Amino acid sequence: DQLVQQLMESNSQLQRRAQELNVLYGVGKSVASSLDLEEVLHRVVEAAVYVVGAEEGSLMLLDEEQGELYTRASKNMDSKAQSMRKRVNDSLAGKVLQTKRAIAIGNDSKWQRTHTALLVKSLIYVPLILQNKPIGVLGVTNRIKETSFDSNDTRALSALAGYATIAINNANLYQDIETERHTLSAIVDQTDDPVIAVSGNHRVLMLNKAAKDVFGLLEDENFTDQPIQKLIKNEEAVQFITQPNGDGLQTEADISCKDGRIFRATMTMVEGGGRSILMREQESS
Repeated sequence: DQLVQQLMESNSQLQRRAQELNVLYGVGKSVASSLDLEEVLHRVVEAAVYVVGAEEGSLMLLDEEQGELYTRASKNMDSKAQSMRKRVNDSLAGKVLQTKRAIAIGNDSKWQRTHTALLVKSLIYVPLILQNKPIGVLGVTNRIKETSFDSNDTRALSALAGYATIAINNANLYQDIETERHTLSAIVDQTDDPVIAVSGNHRVLMLNKAAKDVFGLLEDENFTDQPIQKLIKNEEAVQFITQPNGDGLQTEADISCKDGRIFRATMTMVEGGGRSILMREQESS
């Protein structure tokens, strides 16, 4: 009977571990495939609650200016708890942030005397660390359950915190790229020279106002990701832009427009197989 009991317990632990790995794998896939930070962080918290069997979960990020942690994503928390901020200097979550070390506390009398204000039976807090800098805390709590968390739970939460950190970093990088792209686009739009950028499969990445004007396209319309050969009716321009790579690739060409103007087009290859084309109007002889 004892052997059967041990086998049943071992089987139960294996099943739990398999479920845990499956959840972690799913979260990892969502981090790799999604730039929706809100969605990913909520999924991380939901996974944390599910994997360790907690009642509540939250992901807090650091507000450096105020020296406080605020809730960015949560599971099973009421609105009051969600809106509550924790001071870094005088909270358990703040201690985790400052030390960059996880804390797991169970339902014992010593802890209850020290932290009765939190009104929880057990908890785990793990730090989110980006480039060796703490940026937040992932936590789970039990307010009713008497069961405590173990080291396996802490490891699982640490893995999820790592995924959350990757998602935050990806979102920051994407925002930086978008800001830079919008700035560049605004600058390019102000130039009088037509500028065209296409991807490796000849889909539009950018057309500035001057290019739209030269090729008779609506100024306010967004042509991003459309095939350049379907937009531009100028055969010389299309042939120049879409010419195949190789030794015979021409990087300069004269392009004649219907209104009689002639442009000297210069092509520059960009990373990823794309091309940018700058067109300068030639003076009539």
